Amino acid sequence: MYITIAVLLTIGTPVQLRAQMKIGQSLPDSIFHNVFNYGNSSLKMSDIDRKLVIFDFWSFTCASCLHSFAKLDSLQRIFKDDIQIILVNQESRDDTENLFKNRKTLVKPNVPFITSDTVLHDTFGIIGKPALAWFNHKRIFQGMTNSVSSEDLRRFLQTKTVDTDSYVRQPEYRPNHFDTRLSNSMTYYSYIAKHQNGINLLYTDSTLSKSPATILDLYIAAYDPLDNKRYKRPGRLIMDRQVKDAVQAQNLYDYLLHVPNTGLAERHKIMQQDLKRYFGFDVKVEKRLLSSFVLVRTSDKDKLKTLGSEPKMTFFASNPQMDDIQSEERVLINRPFRFFSNILGGLIESRFNRPFIDQTNYSGLVDIRFNANTLDEMELGTLKIDLKKYDLDLIEQEIWIDVLSITQSK
Repeated sequence: MYITIAVLLTIGTPVQLRAQMKIGQSLPDSIFHNVFNYGNSSLKMSDIDRKLVIFDFWSFTCASCLHSFAKLDSLQRIFKDDIQIILVNQESRDDTENLFKNRKTLVKPNVPFITSDTVLHDTFGIIGKPALAWFNHKRIFQGMTNSVSSEDLRRFLQTKTVDTDSYVRQPEYRPNHFDTRLSNSMTYYSYIAKHQNGINLLYTDSTLSKSPATILDLYIAAYDPLDNKRYKRPGRLIMDRQVKDAVQAQNLYDYLLHVPNTGLAERHKIMQQDLKRYFGFDVKVEKRLLSSFVLVRTSDKDKLKTLGSEPKMTFFASNPQMDDIQSEERVLINRPFRFFSNILGGLIESRFNRPFIDQTNYSGLVDIRFNANTLDEMELGTLKIDLKKYDLDLIEQEIWIDVLSITQSK
């Protein structure tokens, strides 16, 4: 038995599908266009033979959808002989590709993307996301779920059944706070509003949005154009007492900026000005000397370079949902060094609440193997032992680091 998981993106040309498909009905041998991250710009369902197909609908503004991409990538790798995940959304191919180009930390699953879809959304009556439509190896519709896990896939492989009882149809979302009769005519605007459920803010190359967001979320977004959340990391955010009191209120807001024909940096400047007018805080990025953990190389000998084996990554701390990392060894094989640096840095900062800085200046594909306890327990002694195998070391040093300072206006 084979399984295909398809995360539904929008389709550009009509395909012959039934409206409101019901369990037991079959999926035609349709051809989907506007496909990327695939060998061709179109995808024919008959090319995915003898696999379970799961259409998983997502959108740019569905946070849980974006967060699930790393898991989807792992599931596709683990069940590669049995499943094929296909992502499907209503945004254009260009906008979808730009989403990953602009958001460097967003994982792009190694699966096909079908973009510019309306037909599949109508066929399954999709309004909100996430939503996944399951088809067996004969392309017979099995039902809908809100998520997928390794346990779900194994259950289907063994029993040919999927638990659809817990599926909750997501509510309809609006792209902004305006009257829908007027919103399409709005061409240049920005606003801050108290958060309302049912608002799923628009995301395009002309917009900048954050929802739902605390005051801190808004300021961090405004001063972090690359969206790498650096000011959420240890030591990188400084507030005076008045700001801390305001932040503790935990009020939620929606922010949306739409300014055509402007670059990302200019849109962030406008957002900064909007926040100044609304909240009145003084904000600046400044250098501070912070005690940090610094990753360095101890020799010029390259003990990291990959041998070219099949790519594999189980380099995570334990996660009960990911069975393939429940082993004595965690590996990162034929993957970019930055993956290793980012994962290690996140674990170190979470464990020790101090900044992590990578000063190796290393790039390229690597093979790295760590003892599982090293990542699960994150003790400096065992960490240094595993790093030493690759002529790496973690040293404690004071480093000048950019921090975001937020204070009450005088």
